[in-house]
Amino acid sequence: MKYSATLLFVIATLVLCISPTVSLGQSNGNAEAPGNTTSLTVGYVDDAFALAGADSLNLFDYDGSSAALMLSSQSASLMISYGVQDADPARGIKPLRNLAARLHFGGNAHLFRQLAGVPIAAYIPIRVNLGYRNLTREEEENGAMEPVEGLQQAPPTEDEGALNVAKGGLGAGLGASIRIPTDLPVLEDNLTGFVSVVRSLGGMTDFGDVVEGVRLTRSTDFTVEGKLERLLGNRTGVTIGLTVRSMSWSQETVEEVGDVLDVVTGQDGALRQRSTQTLFRLGINF
Repeated sequence: MKYSATLLFVIATLVLCISPTVSLGQSNGNAEAPGNTTSLTVGYVDDAFALAGADSLNLFDYDGSSAALMLSSQSASLMISYGVQDADPARGIKPLRNLAARLHFGGNAHLFRQLAGVPIAAYIPIRVNLGYRNLTREEEENGAMEPVEGLQQAPPTEDEGALNVAKGGLGAGLGASIRIPTDLPVLEDNLTGFVSVVRSLGGMTDFGDVVEGVRLTRSTDFTVEGKLERLLGNRTGVTIGLTVRSMSWSQETVEEVGDVLDVVTGQDGALRQRSTQTLFRLGINF
């Protein structure tokens, strides 16, 4: 693929960033600290993304389900998803292939690690986030895209065959974790819960000719996760989680400092929600 080098960079960065030694709650000899494990989870993500060129005709609009895989620790995560949106002959829409990857990494500034003797931790997650998305129009065979009689068809346009966008940003938020001690067999003190919200500001650009310049972005990431650790052996367990992400971006390119300040202070009325991802996932931790 033309931009496969981008994905290779993401994967290589992941190897450096996701490591148990940088996870939340590194115990430092404290047995009551949250588990220091990495999770590998899979699921289907409800993915919606729409981006149009300056004339609003060359529109890439994906709204469907994609298979997703996520590798995550408490201070970094990588999600890769892939799906195909079916054609809509009545609207002249071709099948659309969607490949997306996003990488978050950083650190956690702890506010406290215990509260009144209870293993509850609160922290400020600080994250760098990188993203890439490829949307490619596919040709259908056997005349599947021939006009439907009696329905008005959209005028033909000189569409780009693919959209390749990259995004980068920096964010911070609030997170918490709790280890739930029990006297039950198997569970013991191996059940841990995490929740975090991160708000980010950044920029997005297109490698091709669909959108020119850099667009300012604002995104929100919400994650809730539960881990049953040491279910099999000393480290292997089960992880279940929900990840929700929404992103909006400016309609115009960045031209002056005032444009950036409008986004930072929330004064830019041109920012609209254009992308959402909701992933319910299940897998293992180790």
